[in-house]
Amino acid sequence: MGRRLKKLFVKLGGVGILSILILLGLLMPALSVNGYDLMEERGYISHAPFRINSDSELQHMAVAEGWSGSGSLFDPYIIEKYEINASGYSYGIYIGNTTLHFTIRNCLVYNVQNSSGNEYFRGAGILLTNVTYGSVVNNILHSNLYGISLVDSSIIYLSDNEVYENQRGIEVTSDYISLYDNQIYDNDFYGIIIYEHSHNTVTNNTLTNNSIEIYGSISALHSQDNDFKKNKIYHSGFVFFGGLETYAFQNIDTSNTVNDKPVYYYKNYTGNGATISPDAGQIILANTTDLRVNNVHITNTSDAILIGYSSQINIENSNLSSNTCGVYIYESSNINILNSNLSNNRNGFYTYGSLSINIRNNDISGIQVDHSQYTTISSNNCSAGGIILSYSNNNKIENNLCNHSSYGIKIRYGNNNLVTNNSCNHNVLSGIEIYKGDNNDISENICTHNSNGIVIDHSKKNKVYNNEIYFNGGFLLSGGIVTYVGAENIIRNNILANNTDGIYLSYENGTSIYSNNINSSAYRGIVVQHSVNLNIYLNTIGNSTGYGISLQGSKRIRIYNNEFYYNHGSSDIYNSSNIQAYDDGANYWNGTSKGNYWQDWQGPDDDNDGIVDEPYLIDGPSVSKNSPGNSKDFYPIAGIYIPEFTYLLPTLIVLIASFLIIKKRISQ
Repeated sequence: MGRRLKKLFVKLGGVGILSILILLGLLMPALSVNGYDLMEERGYISHAPFRINSDSELQHMAVAEGWSGSGSLFDPYIIEKYEINASGYSYGIYIGNTTLHFTIRNCLVYNVQNSSGNEYFRGAGILLTNVTYGSVVNNILHSNLYGISLVDSSIIYLSDNEVYENQRGIEVTSDYISLYDNQIYDNDFYGIIIYEHSHNTVTNNTLTNNSIEIYGSISALHSQDNDFKKNKIYHSGFVFFGGLETYAFQNIDTSNTVNDKPVYYYKNYTGNGATISPDAGQIILANTTDLRVNNVHITNTSDAILIGYSSQINIENSNLSSNTCGVYIYESSNINILNSNLSNNRNGFYTYGSLSINIRNNDISGIQVDHSQYTTISSNNCSAGGIILSYSNNNKIENNLCNHSSYGIKIRYGNNNLVTNNSCNHNVLSGIEIYKGDNNDISENICTHNSNGIVIDHSKKNKVYNNEIYFNGGFLLSGGIVTYVGAENIIRNNILANNTDGIYLSYENGTSIYSNNINSSAYRGIVVQHSVNLNIYLNTIGNSTGYGISLQGSKRIRIYNNEFYYNHGSSDIYNSSNIQAYDDGANYWNGTSKGNYWQDWQGPDDDNDGIVDEPYLIDGPSVSKNSPGNSKDFYPIAGIYIPEFTYLLPTLIVLIASFLIIKKRISQ
């Protein structure tokens, strides 16, 4: 609400002045247009950008320019028929700090591309700041940073304007604004945004390739009690961001359409298991519980299904494809998304601050896009991906297809999530990625042809096991499984083949890597950089172009009971130029009695103790002509070694004995 309007409310009383405002709302459009024929030839006059910053300046310029009108309610100043090329300016028409009545109509304003980012130099074609009483009618605004921007103003009427190909369409950071009958299309980010303000009316506007966005601060300034009727949106929809008041206290009825189908907005509602009509153009659920969405087909919107502050919602057997987001969930719980098609969205599924979300048996394959350009609040900042979980815990992602996105599955700031049996292939960045998340379980997934198969970044106590990870990479420091700045993670029982690096660890502490099968890495089998206190054991590592294991800048790393085959160009015969491992420090390459099996170092074992009589020398910075590096495997395992044999021997003896006893009884 404008500062003058607030003072007026205090002096005259809210009820009386509100009645006056309603009356003015009915009268002002007709008075402002003053019978002007909108179809009349415009006959533009070229004019430089101009600024008016007070009532006195408005009066002075009206005289200088010969504007008709006196600035009163029934005789507003008329500013019209200007063509303003505002190249090099941060405004086209700026009016600020006024209470006199005026109408800007039939003007063409374009090329405002400069902005200092404040309310006075915002980069708008038409910019009104702290204005009370004004109309903006039948203007064309294009190629600006903002088409129209209204800041801290009130009782402003925008009608019949054409706003297109700006970075942003119409920005309202004001109260008691009326927008109706405007044509808004092809702006880069949004068509209309109401930012942290309330009591605005948006009626009968047509938006193409642009959204209507309602943005409120989570903790302080809400955006509520805005009224939306008869708006037609094509290839976009409504977008929300903010607290409960922003989500659940708007007025959006089914006269609003997306792609000529009704918008269903449920607020503060308990459905008792009811099913939403399948003819929706967009579904918005705010502070709603116990509703079902079945067999809905929604395409070409911003967020096909938008859920905020809700619970017990079931989405099944629906087609939510080719949208900005298929399903967007904010601060909600107990949501099921099952057996649905969420493919070809810029983001298939996005959730923020939610828990107990179950995503199962869906096709969430996406589109590969350059997500770096999406840095504004438009479309809820969905980071391009199949499934994105942000600040969300205790969720289950199971048996989904997550292909052809920037990320297949990404969890950021999320704990105790289960990611299992998903197929994540051909993603630009990662098949599966955890960023600053702890105690997540990643198992039984297939990740192929991504830049990275599975990434664990700034996270701890995550488990990565029983995954199949093939053909990931394409550049250095990428590959099958990548961990970075983490602690106490477990990587076990994975199959990794034909990745750039099989497993890459950097700045890890206390992580364990065991029982993995790593084969045919284009660079290295396992690489460890700047890490401490790792245990690497019972892995099979073969056919790496580079080293089977490479340790760089790391200490207290223990490597034992691993099998090394044909890494770094090695063969069955030892060659000091083709040593299978590298260590630039002095780490531990054996346990207390056994080291590792090296295909190029199987003997001699003259004392038949299963240990090669000479240590295996690990490559690294040379300390002498006879020593490739500082580190050695002091107990290399002789011959063909099966690490699990010692554990299987008692079981094998029992089985043989049982077989002999059964055979004897049968013969008797």
